[in-house]
Amino acid sequence: MTTTLPFLDARDLRLTTSRAVRSEWLKLTTLRSTWFTTGALVLVLAVLGILGAASVPAAAVTGPADTFPALLGGTGLAVLVVGGLGALVGAREHASGMIRTTLAAVPDRPRVLLAKATALVTLLAPATALGYAIAAVVGSAYLRSTGIPTLALTDPLALRALAGSVVYLVGVGLIGMAVGVLLRTVAGAVATVVGVVLLLPQILTALLPESWAHLLELLPSSAGQAITSLTAGTGSTLTPGAGLATFLAWVVAALAAAALVLTRRDA
Repeated sequence: MTTTLPFLDARDLRLTTSRAVRSEWLKLTTLRSTWFTTGALVLVLAVLGILGAASVPAAAVTGPADTFPALLGGTGLAVLVVGGLGALVGAREHASGMIRTTLAAVPDRPRVLLAKATALVTLLAPATALGYAIAAVVGSAYLRSTGIPTLALTDPLALRALAGSVVYLVGVGLIGMAVGVLLRTVAGAVATVVGVVLLLPQILTALLPESWAHLLELLPSSAGQAITSLTAGTGSTLTPGAGLATFLAWVVAALAAAALVLTRRDA
């Protein structure tokens, strides 16, 4: 014998991806630390980009494309911010034990990971775009006021560099989230992301023989530089398209590993 509740529609009880995403979005945006971190991200990108424009030496400028990378000068520090936020999204519930509640509500574990990733991208993409936009608008205006040429913001090279920078930082955030799921600790995930993205290239450059230098171009940071490269002759053999493909491969691999471990490991 079955009973029904007249005031409930069975469709309201269905588990949907959109509801999982909405749940993760609420969990993410109701934390004060999320907005502090997002504000810091916008501030870092805007302020360091403007300071980069202000520090461009006029004597070293040979063309408009030479000055535009200075407007993206906040990317290096922003990697720490987005990596940390991603690690927090991936590991926070494991540390508190709330992951068991989440998985009880959404038994489809890959869907949980997809929902977390979607919520994180929805937060990071506009925040990074806003930070870069402020830096580009204010920094470009300053450069022109001092007689230093720079690319117009509507120039295809400038748009590609800005869009590529947004993709790079959002991707680093997703890698941080995946590592957070794998390690279950925020501190460990942040240290791992920083090590792989920022420190590993420096260590390998010092240790590897010069004949192996091309392997460094397969690292996430090198691929990210290729995506936003404006000029040829930077020492990298990766084209922007190849850099994008390489970087996305890192992101997909990290998320796939996180999905596999989340599915097979006890909460």
